[in-house]
Amino acid sequence: MKLKLVCVSVVSLCIGIAVAATVPAFQLRGDRFKPLTYEQMTPEQKTMTEHVLAGERGSMNGPYNVFLRSPEMGDLAQQYGAYMRYHSVIPHKLNEFAILMTARFWDSQYEWYAHHQYGLKAGLAPELIDAVAAGKRPDPMQPDEEIVYNFCHELLYTRQVSDAHFKAVVDRFGERGVVDLMGVMGYYHLVSMALNVDRYPLPAGAKPELTPFAGQTSKAKATSFDLARKALAPTGKLRVAVYRGSPSSIIPGESSADSRGVGYDLGRALAQKLGVPFEPVIFPKNADSLAAVKAGSADVTFTNATAERARDMDFSDAFLRVEQSCLVPAGSAIKRLEDVDAKGVRVGVSVGSTSQHMLGISSRMRRWWRFQAWIRQRSCSSQVNWRRLPPIKAFCLNCLTMCPARRYWKAPGDTRILPQVFLKAEKRHYRC
Repeated sequence: MKLKLVCVSVVSLCIGIAVAATVPAFQLRGDRFKPLTYEQMTPEQKTMTEHVLAGERGSMNGPYNVFLRSPEMGDLAQQYGAYMRYHSVIPHKLNEFAILMTARFWDSQYEWYAHHQYGLKAGLAPELIDAVAAGKRPDPMQPDEEIVYNFCHELLYTRQVSDAHFKAVVDRFGERGVVDLMGVMGYYHLVSMALNVDRYPLPAGAKPELTPFAGQTSKAKATSFDLARKALAPTGKLRVAVYRGSPSSIIPGESSADSRGVGYDLGRALAQKLGVPFEPVIFPKNADSLAAVKAGSADVTFTNATAERARDMDFSDAFLRVEQSCLVPAGSAIKRLEDVDAKGVRVGVSVGSTSQHMLGISSRMRRWWRFQAWIRQRSCSSQVNWRRLPPIKAFCLNCLTMCPARRYWKAPGDTRILPQVFLKAEKRHYRC
């Protein structure tokens, strides 16, 4: 009986040793996400842990305690990250450069701490890493480093990449290199977010290496400004569409310095605010300005907001409210707006103007003026002859335009502005 007990004890000891040997050796860390032990893990979490430890990392440091909360996603993410870190077509040193730039973008202290060391081992110069930490462009850089820096920095801070920087990566690393460079940045965006959300702690004795640099507190605003500049002036200059003869757009002078107009002056001020050159694109009529912005040959214009235009354009808030009325010959029998609404009275409107749109489409205007016939003119400055056949008895346009427009008509005597208004239009700036 004593012999049997001894044998059982030996067998039990052997079994205990075998079980203990199957438990991986690791220690997770975290803050908001409580570090898990292997015994606390679900089968899916254990599978992910075993895959990470069996891979090229061999460590569960970093975001994996967070990723374990969604182990299927975490397992896929760690496989993706392993490829991007160890098998990218981007050389290892340059890959670490992109990772450090991403960590600096997120101010991810642990990510920077870890990859600062990896970057130095991969061959990055300490001065280059210090410049990235300080938010400065490294100088000097090797040609390959400059290609990677230009691409990553522009993508991080403008959310776009210029043709020149795209071509430089393609020429050096191929189209696959472009994708792999985006891929490593994308993965370390995820890693940095996970570490920042968790408030992942640095190792004992380590100190944060990233400190706020000049302008760090306004980085979000600066990034938004860069995005606005990229959207409004994609060519690097602000092409502002304006049309002649209207104070709301442009009254050309003998030189650009002598030109005036609400749209012209606002466009110039906007270009100055964006820090890009101002390039006015002058058209004979508003319809041409609208077409230019829609076609992309101009970036912005300043015009009336209508529902029809809003289908094609993005409008800003209103910056000016303008009334609409009619211009008539001085000796005309038309004294009030009601007199315009009579059979046989033909009214001129500029092609593409708000007057044409509202008077020709609006059901409210149809109720007001039941009998009018519209004569579309090329523009309000078309030298309309009041005696032409069929005769134009009145011309509808906004009141801001009327005073300078009066000089364009070949009228017997002067012209007169009707005192009543039939529409209040909002002037807005817009772009495609």
